[in-house]
Amino acid sequence: MTRHQRFIEAMEDLQDQLGGLNDLATAADMLAALELSDVAGAKDLYSADDKSKLLKEAAKAHEAFVNTRRFWR
Repeated sequence: MTRHQRFIEAMEDLQDQLGGLNDLATAADMLAALELSDVAGAKDLYSADDKSKLLKEAAKAHEAFVNTRRFWR
C-alpha cells in the first residue's frame, strides 16, 4: 500500500468517526425538530454508551491519522 493510500484511509476513518460523533450530538435536536422524540427507541440513538464508544474510536482514528506519514513529503 502506498503512503497516499494509507493517508487517505486514515483520513476516511477519522472522518467517519467524526461523522458518528456529529450524528450523536445532533440526534436529540433533530428528533425534536421532527417531533419524533417520543417514538419508541428514539433515545437509543444517542445513548451514553454510544458516546463513550464513539469518543474512544474517534480518539484512535485521530491518533492513527496524526501518525500517518503525509504522502507529499
